[in-house]
Amino acid sequence: MRSVLFNTLPLLIWVVFIGYVQCQRPKVVNVGAIFAHNSVIGRVAKVALEAAVADVNADPSILAGIELRLIMEDSQCNVFMGSARAFQILENEVVAIIGPQSSSVAHMISFIADGLPCASRIICSHRLNSLISSIPVLSSNHTK
Repeated sequence: MRSVLFNTLPLLIWVVFIGYVQCQRPKVVNVGAIFAHNSVIGRVAKVALEAAVADVNADPSILAGIELRLIMEDSQCNVFMGSARAFQILENEVVAIIGPQSSSVAHMISFIADGLPCASRIICSHRLNSLISSIPVLSSNHTK
């Protein structure tokens, strides 16, 4: 009996420790943003997102000690570059992706992100309408 207790005790300590570590609140939450930086929308989105993140981080009552970090990448309004940038953003363990402003880039990123929330206001492709219900792409500007 005593040997069973001593053999399982390290395992129990490990499980409790891992459970404690896994249940802690994160210190940083990463959010990705993919826009064409040389476009009017991209330049405005960059300033707006940076200001929003600064406001959230300045008010400790919003995230209660968690730092919101914005990771921005340039899609160059190109499906290939947008896809490459999406993979780079995903390496940073983001919880969501904001953008892009192109329907074709958004379509590809929605498959790459696979279940990660993607928010884009500019999406208006008919091909994406059938996907809206099955992929977490949030859009208020899609056509029916």
